[in-house]
Amino acid sequence: MNKQLSFYLDQAIFAVLMIVAGVTPLLFTNLTTDFYETPKLMFLVGSVILLYGMWIFSWVSRGKITVQKTPLDVWWMIFLVLVVLSTYLSVSRYPAIFGDMTRMHGTAISWVTYILLFFVAVSNLASKDRIKSLLYVLLGSGLVVALVSIFSYFRLFLPFDFARSVNFTPTGSTFSAAAMLLALIPIPLVSILKPNKFLPLPIALTLASIFGMTVALIGSTNIYLVMALVFGLSLLSGDTMQVFKRVPLFLVPVGMTALIMVMGYLPLPGNIFQQTSAGFPREIQLPLGVSWKITASSFRDAPFFGTGPATYGFNFTAYKPAEFNNLNYWNVNFDTAYNELLQILGTLGFFGFAGLTILLVLIGKLAKSHLKTEGETGWLAISVLVAILLMFFHATTLVSMVITILLIAAFLMSVPAIRERSSVLSLGLKASAADDKQFDLFPILVFVVYLIAAVPLAFKYYNVVMADFNHRKALAVAGTSGTQTYTYLQRSEALNPYVDLYRVDLAQTNFALANAIAGQATSSAGLNDEQKQTIQTLLSQAI
Repeated sequence: MNKQLSFYLDQAIFAVLMIVAGVTPLLFTNLTTDFYETPKLMFLVGSVILLYGMWIFSWVSRGKITVQKTPLDVWWMIFLVLVVLSTYLSVSRYPAIFGDMTRMHGTAISWVTYILLFFVAVSNLASKDRIKSLLYVLLGSGLVVALVSIFSYFRLFLPFDFARSVNFTPTGSTFSAAAMLLALIPIPLVSILKPNKFLPLPIALTLASIFGMTVALIGSTNIYLVMALVFGLSLLSGDTMQVFKRVPLFLVPVGMTALIMVMGYLPLPGNIFQQTSAGFPREIQLPLGVSWKITASSFRDAPFFGTGPATYGFNFTAYKPAEFNNLNYWNVNFDTAYNELLQILGTLGFFGFAGLTILLVLIGKLAKSHLKTEGETGWLAISVLVAILLMFFHATTLVSMVITILLIAAFLMSVPAIRERSSVLSLGLKASAADDKQFDLFPILVFVVYLIAAVPLAFKYYNVVMADFNHRKALAVAGTSGTQTYTYLQRSEALNPYVDLYRVDLAQTNFALANAIAGQATSSAGLNDEQKQTIQTLLSQAI
């Protein structure tokens, strides 16, 4: 019975993990303040809580705790501790935890979720078949992202008002889409150079061409540079004779990508690529020089643990140099640095920067050593290196970070020497059942601890979700009903009083309602006592 239950739990955990991998890049809704990042993180947090519940219960059913050991485990745990310490020591503690509900990537909640996702992923991808299934799911999700991005580029929009933009993508930003596709494109590219059953040649050519053309359409200069490096790394994955034989086929996606890039800049009559590209709203990235000065200033004032996760927006306001005012986008506020390294150095300080650097060096060296390995290990080695390269050219996003975590987990589990390293944890506490059989108490104790922590955590999770849902409803009726707006904002602030955005919006609504009531007074008849009391209450709440 226990073996059967363990089997079903194991299958359920893997199924949820596949859903997370496939759905996270595609999820968006207009029921939250932010349509993309907020619902993705809410979904991810809920999924991770569920995954750990099933995983821990599977330990109880087996009677032992079994986890996979990887070279990154200790360093991920150290980085997790550093994030918590940086949050605790931050002067902006609650924004460091929750963000502003329009950007939640980089918050303490997000980092904890990513790291927990890594541990549950590596312990449930311990077979080649599961790794291949994950890659199929990621490639399928990437194909949907690519097709939607291409259709939007040529004004074939999804039937949603907020999707009617040429730069619309389910990932939430063009960089997120490009980063996802760049991390996945080595798989079909290497499959062209090294034919295999996993991706037949026609499918590999199709995927590589679609991914490459999408990046060419929506990418920026930095993205194009990474794309060139991806093509180079893919060529390095095989021996000279093998590559030479397959170069003509390899040049098909490379040539189509290059053609789309060139067509985007040729002002020829009737060139729809150039016409759309000229008006395409590409993402604005904070210049490297400006970003370095902001990071250096924040590092000077908080050198060890930084200003706290997700506080780069505050650093930008406090430390932006005068030269920024000479830029065309001088009136734009940035909440991310030029790249992830500057982002971490400014927000998590020296220790956070050192922790991330060690993680990247360890995984980078391991990936480099398996660059020419046959099968999924070689494909994933290139994908992991690309994901690391992207951190030098742009700050990460929720989608790019989730894809990176899953690819790293899959790569580690594809290496036989790591996949075979599992550890059984025990405290040596035994108990006897009715039939005098002894069983380990440690899994039961862990499950009890999980239940004790999960109940208040689930309650808080529900409050955070409902608070943002009510805030979105307030925004929806802001132009038609001040009273309803006030009611929804009060609910938001009551459910999650730690988000500044809710408080600011409630204060502004209070001032607007007070002005509306005051405007009802005429020269002949002033305000009555009830109106005066209402205005006083609104103003006191706003203050």
